[in-house]
Amino acid sequence: MKYLEVAQHYDECFKKHGDSNLGVDWPNHEDTLIRHEVMSDIIKTNNPTWFPTTPGRLLPTSCLALVDPNFKMPQIIRLNVATDIKLKNNYILTLEAIYNKDINAVFQYDANLNNTTRVITEGNSTRPYYTSSSTRRFNTATDNVTVLSNTNKGEGFIFTTQIQKNFANGLYIMAAYTGSNVSDVSNNPGSRAISAWQSVANSSTPNTQVLGISQYCVPHRIVASISKKINWNNFTATTISAFYEGSTQGRFSYIYSSDINGDNSNADLIYVPNKASDLTFTDITGTGGVVLFSKQDQMEAFQKYIDQDKYLSTHKGGFADKSGAKFPWYHRLDLRILQDFNIQVNGKKHTIQFSADMLNALNFINKDWGIFQELNVNNAAIFGGTNISEQEVEHFRRMMQINLTAPLFLIKAAFEELKKTGGCVLNIGSINAHAGESKLLAYSISKGGMQTMTRNLANANGVHGIRVNQINPGWVLTEREYRDKVAVGLKPSWPQDLTRVDIPSGTTTTPEQMGEAAIYWLGDESKPFTGSVVDLEQFSIIGRNPEKLG
Repeated sequence: MKYLEVAQHYDECFKKHGDSNLGVDWPNHEDTLIRHEVMSDIIKTNNPTWFPTTPGRLLPTSCLALVDPNFKMPQIIRLNVATDIKLKNNYILTLEAIYNKDINAVFQYDANLNNTTRVITEGNSTRPYYTSSSTRRFNTATDNVTVLSNTNKGEGFIFTTQIQKNFANGLYIMAAYTGSNVSDVSNNPGSRAISAWQSVANSSTPNTQVLGISQYCVPHRIVASISKKINWNNFTATTISAFYEGSTQGRFSYIYSSDINGDNSNADLIYVPNKASDLTFTDITGTGGVVLFSKQDQMEAFQKYIDQDKYLSTHKGGFADKSGAKFPWYHRLDLRILQDFNIQVNGKKHTIQFSADMLNALNFINKDWGIFQELNVNNAAIFGGTNISEQEVEHFRRMMQINLTAPLFLIKAAFEELKKTGGCVLNIGSINAHAGESKLLAYSISKGGMQTMTRNLANANGVHGIRVNQINPGWVLTEREYRDKVAVGLKPSWPQDLTRVDIPSGTTTTPEQMGEAAIYWLGDESKPFTGSVVDLEQFSIIGRNPEKLG
């Protein structure tokens, strides 16, 4: 009967306001009609997993967000045990243990995700594979249909130990350690139903309830404080205090930059090979078949990255764990000087206090210390030469996916942490974003899109304390650039043979100089700039009119 009541409500709204956004509080007139018809049909069936077979057209992605009729508000069981133990010399030892068990945690699933017998084999492991969007859906006339439901898979154990003592001479010391091991199925990493479903890191599909480490689990945290009160006389006293905090900065998952298995989720956990040669690499070529990045070079670079990473190097031969990797430790020291002035008024003692605080004192000593900041540098790209006559759909799609889609969803994956820490994102673009050479059609379009993305994210998320900037390098003399030019017939001395038209200053730009520029735009020195797109070239690209000979 509840479904019928809701259906009647939608019918009355539609009758009252007609085919307008007021009918169902939807911003688009056309989508309002479609949404109303489909939602009404679904509700009238008294079954939220059934869909109309002929809604007329594809609904906008994430349009349908339903609630399981048996959904229950989150519930947990919490057990808390603590004790204080008085040791010798008046030291106080505190021990506390907390255990949490989910009874009804929140879980999103896609009711329109079809079953599949096809798999992708990665080493000794497999994951479901969908060949197309039509095979992914039960009902091909709509897309994702998220349902809010429950799961009881989730638990956490937190242990804290603390020791403290007050000395007779006014000295106080305290130190504490907290260790956590928290697991969940979904930490709901999104602001909408669809993003909460799509962003759950998994090695199958987000519909699978797999217990894993929680993204918000802080495995280790240490705090300590020391203070000393000095009574100078009956009228004045000074207290000097220091507070230290150290902890791991959080956890993250190693995922592919795209939807590898076609389930419309962008959080597929990577397979970590035993060795790079277990994977298949192909040469990346440019105009005329020139090899820009050989398969051997790719293999060696990939192997080096795996070997140097603390987590990946110890998890070869299987899927990466959800939130398995940890960010580096964070250290912070705060100092305080508190001055007391005691006065007697009508036989009563009154105290006036003045304090001077130095927050994050370590950062005053060294700008690289005491920093809790997520830096997101989007510098991955492919470079392939095509013009309009040569441009193929698959090449264009791949160029957009790697050069534009991947940076966007990398930022999305880090967004919540960036909000917490006031992080900075630096996108590496290209001067070709302004127009580009004729043979760089797809590449130029991807970098132009990145400029728009940078400015949009900066404008929209400045209120969260997130800075988003972009640098557009021009011609940089990398080792690869040198080899590529020699490969197409230039002399080995070609960097020295360039004219002032090509490089007005007479000196090519180096990768080290680009790195220094990136550090500036990531550091505090560039605050409060955001939404900046800076061309790093030896001349103005826009409107350049080179000097004519003669």
